[in-house]
Amino acid sequence: MMSGPLYEAEDCRRFAENLKAMRELAGLSREELAAEIRFSPSVIASIEALHRAPTVEQGRRLDEAFKVKEFFETAAKKIRGQSYPEPFRDYAEEEAKADALYICEHSLIPGPLQTED
Repeated sequence: MMSGPLYEAEDCRRFAENLKAMRELAGLSREELAAEIRFSPSVIASIEALHRAPTVEQGRRLDEAFKVKEFFETAAKKIRGQSYPEPFRDYAEEEAKADALYICEHSLIPGPLQTED
């Protein structure tokens, strides 16, 4: 029975229910699934028991394990507050992959340093 501290969080509860249902449908134990997605069995147990919110990376690996397209990853992004408005999705995805971020000014001297002269 799910009764962890995240029980009231509907998105977490739905994620945990789907995870448990798909794991059982696939006939996998927590240990077998954990080995496949390269996380510990306690992580799977914690998510299913609603003691831990899933990460986006865990969602991505669960999608690979169950051969579904962005099902768990999308749910984890929603839980983690990483969903962006449609016009910014490509930018946000690219920003997440970036090694460095730079700020470019459209003028030689940034606004706060400009004087009337």
